[in-house]
Amino acid sequence: MKRIVLILLLTLFPLLVHAQPEPQPETFIIDRIDVAAGTRVPVQIVRSELRLQQERAYSEADLRGAIARVRRLPFVFDASYRLEPSVTTPFRWTLIVEIIDIAPATFAVDAIADEEGHTRYDATLGGNVFLPGGHVVDASVVTGGFSEGGISAHSLRLSYTAYDLLDRPGAFAIISIDKTYLRNDESGQPDLGPSLTLGYPLTATQTLLFRAAQSGRRMEQELEDFDDPLVSDVASRFLELLWRRDTTDDPFFTRSGSLVTFGPSWTNNHFTGTFLLDDELEPFDRTSDAYALQATGSKYLPLGLRNTIFGRLRAHGTVERTREAESELSFRRDSHATEAILGMARNLTMTNRLHTRLELSAGLRHLATESLGPTTTSTTQQATATWMLRHRWTTVRVSVVYEWE
Repeated sequence: MKRIVLILLLTLFPLLVHAQPEPQPETFIIDRIDVAAGTRVPVQIVRSELRLQQERAYSEADLRGAIARVRRLPFVFDASYRLEPSVTTPFRWTLIVEIIDIAPATFAVDAIADEEGHTRYDATLGGNVFLPGGHVVDASVVTGGFSEGGISAHSLRLSYTAYDLLDRPGAFAIISIDKTYLRNDESGQPDLGPSLTLGYPLTATQTLLFRAAQSGRRMEQELEDFDDPLVSDVASRFLELLWRRDTTDDPFFTRSGSLVTFGPSWTNNHFTGTFLLDDELEPFDRTSDAYALQATGSKYLPLGLRNTIFGRLRAHGTVERTREAESELSFRRDSHATEAILGMARNLTMTNRLHTRLELSAGLRHLATESLGPTTTSTTQQATATWMLRHRWTTVRVSVVYEWE
């Protein structure tokens, strides 16, 4: 009998060991959340992005994810946290969040060059003002242009952002108005372009995003021997609904995590005006609707404390229908694009006041378009080197891109 029991124990022992539950991560019951003084960022906005509740237990991963959400705020340079035992309640912890904010006025430069020596640049000067509660007003000036063959422009943007919308932590709304002034194209001026962005959190890492935008542009060109100018009006509307899952640890200097977006969009363009035909100005009226479905994904894997390898995938499919009002003709164009990129990044400097990063990546992009004629395809390869500096007073990004087929 003893031998039978011993044999049973020896047989079941591996199963009993395997059946033992895995150790659970250590959790901390938070009885108070303090935001460290010395920052102009409103406490209400920080608490909204933390999405933590008092008297609830959280793991280290939960707390790191909460700090990452705070770090993604556009006016936060860096954020960190520490835990201290509660002085009033045993087995409870006080979460202390420390914020380093971006200065009220910031400056950013983004420059891109291709293999033929052409360059494009964008320089941004912006600032923000906090209103009582979770409200922010942003203003920015963007100037950009090309070394040759392109239209240079100044753009003004005024935005209002409401955080903690409808008393839902993490929910927000952004209302923006853009105005662009073309420097070397006197034939037309864009109208004011309003846009609305709504964000609603589904979970700690998932958000539903809705965006609506409208823009327009009128072009006029004087013609000899004609009393009336050549006129072209373009009115555009855009709607987009995206599901986003973000587990990255930092929006600018990402070391780990992933970012996935998926959703449909609709773009409507209405073209009206006149065109020159047989020495006569003839009217035209054309409407174009584009229905698209996109999916993007990025994955970051840390290699040590400073190095990161990453990969990005993107797929985009579009069905566009165009209709001519005068001739009642219509045609359809289908296109789809895929893009894959692999790269490596190194965070060169990571202090409380200065972050610098170098990224090297390579990838390819494939585009296929089917319209009235045969399907056309193109494949482009790309190599990119990007250096980024972020300080409390400025953000500078310089990219050099080389493309070939």
